Amino acid sequence: MSSRLWVIILLVIFSLTMVAALDLRDYNRIAGITPRGRFERKPMFKHRIAMTVKTGDMEEAETDANVWVVLEDTTGVVSEPFVINKVFGRALQRSETSQYSVPIPDNFARVYKLKLFRDHRNSRPDWYCDYIFLRDDRLPSNNRYFYPIDRWIEENQLYEFENYATYLPQFDPNRGPREATLASKRQQYQYTYHLTSAMVKELPREEKFAPAYYRAIRSFLNNVTTSALTKLGTWITANDINVIYNGDFFKPEVVDYWQDDFWFGAQRLQGINPILIKLIKRIPQNFDVTEKTVSGLLGQYTLQQALNNNKIFICDLTILHGVPYKNEMDTNHAAPFALFYLDNKNRLMPVAIQLKAQKGRNNPVYTPKDPRTTWLVAKIYYNNAEAQHHQALSHFGYTHTIMDGIAVASNRHLSPSHPVYKLLKPHFLYNMAINKFGEEVLFQPRGPIEWWSMGQQGLHGLLAKGIPEWSLKRSIGSVENEMSSRGVIDPNILPYYPYRDDALALYRSIKKYVTTILAHYYDNPSKLSDDWELKNWRDELSKPRRSNGVGIPDVPGTSNGFRNVKEVIELVTDIIATSSMGHAAVNFQQYDQYSFQLNYPAVLKRPPPTQKREYTRNEIMQMLANKREYLSIMATLRILSWQGTNDLGDFEKRYLYDPVSLQAERQFQQDLRVLSANINQLNRQRQYPYRYMDPELVPNAISI
Repeated sequence: MSSRLWVIILLVIFSLTMVAALDLRDYNRIAGITPRGRFERKPMFKHRIAMTVKTGDMEEAETDANVWVVLEDTTGVVSEPFVINKVFGRALQRSETSQYSVPIPDNFARVYKLKLFRDHRNSRPDWYCDYIFLRDDRLPSNNRYFYPIDRWIEENQLYEFENYATYLPQFDPNRGPREATLASKRQQYQYTYHLTSAMVKELPREEKFAPAYYRAIRSFLNNVTTSALTKLGTWITANDINVIYNGDFFKPEVVDYWQDDFWFGAQRLQGINPILIKLIKRIPQNFDVTEKTVSGLLGQYTLQQALNNNKIFICDLTILHGVPYKNEMDTNHAAPFALFYLDNKNRLMPVAIQLKAQKGRNNPVYTPKDPRTTWLVAKIYYNNAEAQHHQALSHFGYTHTIMDGIAVASNRHLSPSHPVYKLLKPHFLYNMAINKFGEEVLFQPRGPIEWWSMGQQGLHGLLAKGIPEWSLKRSIGSVENEMSSRGVIDPNILPYYPYRDDALALYRSIKKYVTTILAHYYDNPSKLSDDWELKNWRDELSKPRRSNGVGIPDVPGTSNGFRNVKEVIELVTDIIATSSMGHAAVNFQQYDQYSFQLNYPAVLKRPPPTQKREYTRNEIMQMLANKREYLSIMATLRILSWQGTNDLGDFEKRYLYDPVSLQAERQFQQDLRVLSANINQLNRQRQYPYRYMDPELVPNAISI
């Protein structure tokens, strides 16, 4: 090697070393450290602490800036600033886990604080730190320290973290950096209301899919689409539908019993939209059901007696009335009522269907007393209407979009160090990303949404009508309140209700877990009353959408904040339940219900009938989507029914490491294992198994 090349190499090394030395002055200045004299010898340390540093998975998480770590012990002794960058190349690469050995003075006691500092030099200074873990092998026990940093490290800010890195704002030694982080997040996380709900305007880089997860979605999408393209053709009979089931398109169980009235009733209790059935004491004025209509269908009861004895239930989909579907003139679609009777075998049996919201001569009431195909077509049209409600509101509107806004507010007002933020974050995983993916891929004018009867315009119309009616206490995640509001929480009223029974047990397990953690962090009232971040969060959740808020009308507490920790527990439990079990209930059964379209048709080609008549098989088949259209629907639903993230309680990333939270997590996981076994046992006794509240099939978040 030539002498000239050696000179160049030495100059580069000297320059980089000098840059690090100059940048260290920034740290010394901010940390208030008096630097060692020019000729003072750097001490030699014989003890070291093992350090693991994990850089985030999101885009641009890596850095080539200078980053220093300083450790402080319980007596105030500090280590020398330790730079965690290499001279050549980036030491802190995206998704990379790096190992270091930090020298400490001989008189260094137990670690008390970890201090972190980044400068602004070099080409890519930004750095997202996932976590830093320490292990002090000098100690025989309790020698591990956990710092789930989980944030962008801002330049020229000195961060100080105690073990677990979890603080209420009034106790955080990082007041300045904490406020700077939130100020930056409020710039990144802003609202849009183009789908009525508050949702994130632009997707922040830390909310994007991890590369591996995005590749998995795309791969599954390509495989399913390719499989669909091999099956094109036209329908002739119902048996033709069966031939498409192979490979990725497995045959759903409903093929064998979709025509049964008992199944039609059971769909309300364990189907894809199990939150509509409601106990009633009187027939709605616009539902043209009389004693004569249902005579002979209510056992020994008259209609009034059945109402008085808690035997009559209803599904009301009249919210669909008047909503234009694929164009402004497309309002001639079903907006039905369906009436059900609880018979002497505790079966919920359909007894009347009215397909339009307003009674009249051209809007007959159908009953099981009608000819078989007449009644069958009425049930098909009812299910088609419910499919629009399910997809637009129960699924997308009331889980995806509502949780999107709550996640935005959480990032705007709760520091990454806040225990409530850490408790919620696993349940926001990819929520914003999948919503943006849905808008870009599924909900475009020529996207899969056009294969639903409502189309893109109907989706927007239903969101505009349904979101303002949504409330927390009647949401799918507020399980006890929501079921009580429909009069169906009592098993003596409605003995067979698989969704209710499994959902209540799962909800109570979630609430137990949340209660343990929040009762620990808010163990006296002053901690709650002094927590301004929590109050600001509550304020923005309850602020109307027209005032740039999330618009939740019934957030627990008052304008002065939460009155007690029980109100915080209620809200956090409902958020976690909606993001996990609530979304699971209305999402992962989609393929099972929709993929045999006579069971739950996403689209029908004819307007609802206005007179009673019988139908041939061919006439019924002509109502359905053609094979190309329906394979597109099936491919979409096969993707939406795919679970690519961890089961509830098995968190992709842990944010809470304190002993109380770790024990709560372990107990939560044990409770979920017991519940899973119980649900499996119940399913052996049920005529139609219901698997969708099994914790082993419920993800942590809305990630698909």
